[in-house]
Amino acid sequence: MQRIKSYIISGKGLGFLFLLAAAVLVTMFMMFILKQTYNEARPQVMLVADEILPITVSGGKIVAPQGVYKRVDIKFGDHEEQSEVFPVVLDTKSENAELPKAKMGLFIMKDVIYWVMEDEVKRYPLHDGEMTKPVLEEKLDTILGMFSLVSSLILILLLFGLSLIEAVVLAGLGGFFLKMNKADDKFSFETRMRLSAVIVAAVEIIGCILSLLGMSLMLGGQFAVALLCVILFLYKEIQA
Repeated sequence: MQRIKSYIISGKGLGFLFLLAAAVLVTMFMMFILKQTYNEARPQVMLVADEILPITVSGGKIVAPQGVYKRVDIKFGDHEEQSEVFPVVLDTKSENAELPKAKMGLFIMKDVIYWVMEDEVKRYPLHDGEMTKPVLEEKLDTILGMFSLVSSLILILLLFGLSLIEAVVLAGLGGFFLKMNKADDKFSFETRMRLSAVIVAAVEIIGCILSLLGMSLMLGGQFAVALLCVILFLYKEIQA
């Protein structure tokens, strides 16, 4: 703690490294949750693949299997709740693909795929080729890898930007607190920025730990805790 205090009072820079480190750690935590969710859903996706694949498409239409109707339900949460059942349907019996009336589901028709989610319906054409279970597994892993990489970069930049704004606001409020106590010459803006950056980073990391323990600290709560820590630190120093 003494080294952190020494850095805040007499160190160099504005504490950006602390903010960046916190953004990276929080992003790693979010990516871990994403990976866990994917690992939990993967067995059900593979169950669907076992029932429906392989599928061969030629000329924009499914040529194998023909004349079949298969439905596999992916269940989320409480298995007794019908509202949490996501059906995957393969129907090559019908020549004309009609818009499904279900509220949600993936419907693979002879010449089109419908993705239905609440009031949103998306239509996708079929592309020639053969979809097998190994091909699907490879595609899923590739998509997850690319999504994780892009999402990680975006999240790091977003979290760093938001934490930087929060640190600047806290530094400003810290300056106002010092002015009210007639000690505005006690700490420079750079010092208050280092203080705010360290505290914001610590609060964000603690928030992640609390999430792992099943508890949550809302953004407003995190800001309030950070502001209290800044004020307590400054108060203690001007009273010393």
